[in-house]
Amino acid sequence: CAALNTEFAQRSAFLLVRRGDKICYNGSGGALFEGFERLPIYTKEEESGDPLYMNISDTQYLVRHKDMIFADGMEGTAFLIADVSEILPRMRPLVVQVIFTIFLIIIISATILTIWIYQGILRPINELRKATHEMEQGNLDYEIKYNDDDDDNITLLCQDFDHMRARLNETMNSQLAYEKNALEMMGNISHDLKTPLTAIKGYTEGIMDGIADTPERREKYLKTIL
Repeated sequence: CAALNTEFAQRSAFLLVRRGDKICYNGSGGALFEGFERLPIYTKEEESGDPLYMNISDTQYLVRHKDMIFADGMEGTAFLIADVSEILPRMRPLVVQVIFTIFLIIIISATILTIWIYQGILRPINELRKATHEMEQGNLDYEIKYNDDDDDNITLLCQDFDHMRARLNETMNSQLAYEKNALEMMGNISHDLKTPLTAIKGYTEGIMDGIADTPERREKYLKTIL
């Protein structure tokens, strides 16, 4: 008991052992504990009861007890009595440290959450906004940057939008290629028609101007036109 009481004394507590109805060990180092009459009676319980708070001479005590049987069969109870007024000042640095730790954890958690929201939501949305602006300006080659390893809804939306952009770009390129081929074909047709139309025009003007002044020459001109 003395060894335990020395250890408890470092924590502003002392050990009190009751044998029968008398105190057989008093670790308070002075007079008998004033609240002795208010201590729980022996109940033969295997487990100790709930902590008991006692206010004695304006001092708060916290009492824990454990019923036991001595070697000779005598009933007894061991009480651990702590002076709360002495414990609280010692706990203040710990409380401050705990509050500071909780505050630090909140800050770190908020920072991590902010980074996660930016990386997972805000940045993809900004990419989508920039992509729509580029499409509005006619730039269909702008690719949306996203992480293929993610499978969240925002990433899937970016993937679908980029696939739509690629398909639209492919369609526009095909349309431009078709129009280019059509223009080239019209140019070729125009070039091919230019020579015979020029000849027809020249022979027709020759007939109208009287250059073909004989029946043989007019017939030659008409056959050429035909």
